[in-house]
Amino acid sequence: MVAPIVTTDHPPAPPQTKPAEATSSPPTLYRFTTVDYNHLYEQHIISPDRRTELIDGTILDMSPIGVPHFNCVNALTQQLVLKTVGSAIVSIQNSIQLDEHSQPQPDVALLTIEGENERTALPKPEEILLLIEVADSTLTYDRDIKGPLYAAAGIREFWLIDLQGDCVELYRDPSPNGYRTKLTRDRPDTIAPEALPDCQLALDTILPKPEPTPSES
Repeated sequence: MVAPIVTTDHPPAPPQTKPAEATSSPPTLYRFTTVDYNHLYEQHIISPDRRTELIDGTILDMSPIGVPHFNCVNALTQQLVLKTVGSAIVSIQNSIQLDEHSQPQPDVALLTIEGENERTALPKPEEILLLIEVADSTLTYDRDIKGPLYAAAGIREFWLIDLQGDCVELYRDPSPNGYRTKLTRDRPDTIAPEALPDCQLALDTILPKPEPTPSES
């Protein structure tokens, strides 16, 4: 006898699988864009009088400006304006835009003069000849956070004026991993931006006057 063939309209049940275990991941930090950041100011969510900057998606309060810092920025402003007439724009403590998540506010920026009257947005890296930060209490932050950020954005030259060390660090040759060249200059040296070699600045006229020693007072 031939055994009957049994058919069914139902497919065979799939093999039993072990349910996936729930996984957890740490919360991530929301990174503000420059559009977000400017919107907060436009809507007065951040007071217009509050000094902040956007660094890699994080909004940071800026340190108060002390007297040595104030004097140094004023000396830089006076000399750079006189020495770069017709060659560059001197921008003091104004914002620049490095990328979608960074809008810092360097102490001094030297900008290309081309198209200045037609500018419709904040300066971009390709429009920046030199950035200068004046540091007293912010030296580590300016050197280790802002410096590499400027290099990664392609800022061609960055000066860090170390008020406590009474010297200037010059950073050049930007790369995604930081500046390849670092020079340190102190009194009585003279320095100039690579893009404007005729703009010679004597450090004695930029750095605050040293405190008198007890024998001199």
